[in-house]
Amino acid sequence: MGASVATSIGCVSANGGAHDPLAFDSNGHDSLTAIDSLAWLAGSWADAGEDWRWEEHWMAPGGGTMIGMSRMVQRGATSFTEGLRLEQRADGIYYIVRPSEQTTSEYRLVEHAGRQAVFVSASNRTPHTLGYRLLPNGGLMAWTENEQGGREWKEFFPMRPDSLR
Repeated sequence: MGASVATSIGCVSANGGAHDPLAFDSNGHDSLTAIDSLAWLAGSWADAGEDWRWEEHWMAPGGGTMIGMSRMVQRGATSFTEGLRLEQRADGIYYIVRPSEQTTSEYRLVEHAGRQAVFVSASNRTPHTLGYRLLPNGGLMAWTENEQGGREWKEFFPMRPDSLR
């Protein structure tokens, strides 16, 4: 998801500020242990600006996992990559991420309602929370939540359906 990428569309203070594009009400909860319930994430997603492009690709569930990757291309050169994996375990679903040149981090699925999934760090890593939401327009909103100076912040990464190139 690229929490360290500086091209997010905005930050929102939990204590007010800009409108939170993720705010919604939900009455039902999907299983927190069935990887197949996250199949809506499978596919290719992207966002782009004048001199940059962010891509994220997810394989369909199979064998208790979903495998993904992401990359940032800026001014024609790859500046960031991540290996991504959703893994079904006996105690839940985990999001495992390995950003380029960094150590692996694990996040546990703690909320899954409809087409939204929220993961929390299993080891108090930054960001402490990350999530995905399939939007009504077919796009995908990814986000991270961090604490800075005693305040909670959300960083948003909007993506649209894309294809492998």
